[in-house]
Amino acid sequence: AAGHAGGTPQMVRAGLLMRSSWAAYQSLSADWRVYRGHPELSSVVQFGVGLLYVLCAAKASLRKFLDISETGSNLLQRGVTLLQECWGVEEGVRAPYAAVVLFALLWLLPKEVDRCGAAATAMGGVCSAAVQRYPGNPLFQILRGYVLRRLGQEVPPLAEMAAVLAPAAQPLSLFYQACLHFLALEWESAHSALVALLPDSPASPNPAQSSPYTAIARAFAMLCQTMLGSSDATEAASASVILGVEGFPLLSQLQGMLHNDVLPARAWPLLVIYSLHEHSFYPAAKQEAFAAAVEAVRGDVAGGAAEGSPSSRGASAVLALLAGSISRCMGSPTALDKAEKELEASSRMASGLEQPSGGLAVLQQFVLKFASLELGLVEAQRAALPGQTVEQAASHREEAARYFARCREHALPSKQANGAVNFTLDQSTWALEGFEWPLVQ
Repeated sequence: AAGHAGGTPQMVRAGLLMRSSWAAYQSLSADWRVYRGHPELSSVVQFGVGLLYVLCAAKASLRKFLDISETGSNLLQRGVTLLQECWGVEEGVRAPYAAVVLFALLWLLPKEVDRCGAAATAMGGVCSAAVQRYPGNPLFQILRGYVLRRLGQEVPPLAEMAAVLAPAAQPLSLFYQACLHFLALEWESAHSALVALLPDSPASPNPAQSSPYTAIARAFAMLCQTMLGSSDATEAASASVILGVEGFPLLSQLQGMLHNDVLPARAWPLLVIYSLHEHSFYPAAKQEAFAAAVEAVRGDVAGGAAEGSPSSRGASAVLALLAGSISRCMGSPTALDKAEKELEASSRMASGLEQPSGGLAVLQQFVLKFASLELGLVEAQRAALPGQTVEQAASHREEAARYFARCREHALPSKQANGAVNFTLDQSTWALEGFEWPLVQ
C-alpha cells in the first residue's frame, strides 16, 4: 500500500519484500513437524531457506539489513546443508534449482575456502546424479564436465556429450569445449573450437546463423591467434576483447583498460583467465605453464621500445600481479613468500604512476585493488599452513583482514566491476572464518 501511495522506490520495495520473506521462512522452518511425511513440501522450504542463507552469507550488507548476527561462514554451512537436503528429494520440484545453486557456489567459492576439496567432491556427486536424473539437459552435462576438470579428472569427450543433446544445444556444447581449451592454455585447440562457432565457418552447427556466443567466440579466437603468434591478430586484440566483455559481464572488471595500448596483446588472454579466477584451480603443470607465459610477456615488455615509460611500468605492474597470484596458488611456504614479494612490487609500481589518465588510471586502480586482495589471500593461506601456532594463525588472519579492508577502499570506475570484486572479497572472508563444506549423506 505504501508503494502505491507514495511511489516507494523499487529498491525499498524489494527490501521490504526481503524482510517479509525472511520472517516467513523463519516461521516455516521453526517447526519441521508440519512437513513430516511430505518431502515434496519440505524440500520447497529447504530450498527457500537455504537460498536465503546463502545470499545472506555472501553479502554482509544484507545480513546487516536483516539484522542477522551470525557469521557468513555459519550461514553458508546451514544454507549448503539445506540445499543438499533439497537436492536429495528426487520428487521435489526445487531439486534441480538446488543443484544449480550448489554448483554456482562451487564455481564462486575461492580455492582458499575449499582447501580440502570437499565442495568439489560433493558437487561431483551432485552433477553426476543430475546427469542421470535429467539425461537430456545440456546444463548438467556441462556442469559435470566443469566439476570433473576442477577435480583433476578426465572430462567426457564432446561427442559423448553431444550425443544426448538436442540440436539447439550444439552451439552451447561447442562453446563449452572451447572454454575448456582456452582456460587450459591450449590455444590451438581453443581456436579451432571457437572458429567452429562462427556463422561463416563450415564446421558451424548452424551455418549463416549467429549464435549468442558469436561475438565472444570471435573475440576469444583472436586472443588465441595472438598467443599463437599471429601478427594479424596483434593489432586487433584489444578491440576483440571489448566485444568479449560486452557479451561476457563476468569480465566487467577489465572495462576501462581496453581502449588503450598499455598492455601487450599477449597479456590479455592471461588477464582474462585471471579475472575468471580459473588459474587458482590449475594442476602443477598448468601453473608452471601459466607462470612461463607471464614471464614470456614480461620479456616482451622489458625488451620493448617503450621500456621505462608509464605504459611500460603499468604493464609491469599487471604482470607482477599475475606472477604473484600464480605463485600464491602454488601454496607452499616458499611460493607464498615469492608471491608476497611480487604482489608488493606490483602495488609499488602501480602507486608510482604519477597522475595517470585514461586506461592507465583504470589499470592503476585495478592493480591496487587486486594486489590487496591477493596479499590478503596469501595471509589467509599462511594461517592454514601446517605447524602454525594459534597465535601465528591469528596474526595471519588479522593481517589478511587488513589487506581485505584496503582492497575495499580502492574503487574501479564501473559499479558492476566493483560489485564483482567486492563479492569475491566477501567470499574470501569465509576462509578466515573457517568455513567447511558440510557433507550430507
